[in-house]
Amino acid sequence: MPRYFFCVRNGDDFFEDFEGDELADEAAAKVEAAAVAADLARHGFFARPPSRARALVEVFDEGSRMLCSQPVYDETPTLN
Repeated sequence: MPRYFFCVRNGDDFFEDFEGDELADEAAAKVEAAAVAADLARHGFFARPPSRARALVEVFDEGSRMLCSQPVYDETPTLN
C-alpha cells in the first residue's frame, strides 16, 4: 500500500510528518486529512476567524508530491 504524509502548516510554522500512514489510495488519504483537521480543531489548533483559515493539513505522497490541503477550521472540515 502507498504511504501518505500528513504535514501541518500554520502561518510560517511547518510540522512535518516523518512516519506517514499506509492507506489504500489517494481518496483514503483525503478522508484521513479531513479527520486529522477535525482532530486538530477539537484540540484548539485552528486559525480564527474560521472563514479565513491559515492552518492546513497538507498531504504528500511518497514522491513528495502534494496531493491536497485541508484547512483546519473551528467547525467540521469538508474535503477539497
